[in-house]
Amino acid sequence: MEKSNMSQTEYMPCPQNPPPPGVSPPDLAPPQYAPPQYTPTQSDVPSYAPPQSVPVQQVHTTTVLHSVAPLTQYGPKQQNVTCPSCNNRIITKTESKATSKTHLWAFCLFICGCWPCCCIPYCMDSCMNTNHYCPNCSAFLGTYQS
Repeated sequence: MEKSNMSQTEYMPCPQNPPPPGVSPPDLAPPQYAPPQYTPTQSDVPSYAPPQSVPVQQVHTTTVLHSVAPLTQYGPKQQNVTCPSCNNRIITKTESKATSKTHLWAFCLFICGCWPCCCIPYCMDSCMNTNHYCPNCSAFLGTYQS
């Protein structure tokens, strides 16, 4: 074993061994450490830019009013109206057309045993729709549902 060549000034205290006579123990206070100085770098600092104002475009709107002909209530007979297609004052041309209601009445008469009367709903205007047309331009104007 080697002997250590320690002088009295190099003595390091140990809690188990008391210091040798004539040597004063060093100050046993814990060492004071200064916290490291932190200086933020450019990458550490969040970049915040205030919102820029967006230029607002002026929007000009125009309102277009369309003149719509008043709705005409069509009946079972011919009517005197102005055609919205050709703008002529006319008397409508009418055509009667069988509907599902017409076929249902004919079927009911057949089931009830009145098979000779099955054609009566096809002759009655009250069981059929009446379509109105312009006699000049043949435009469809409306229908009357009975």
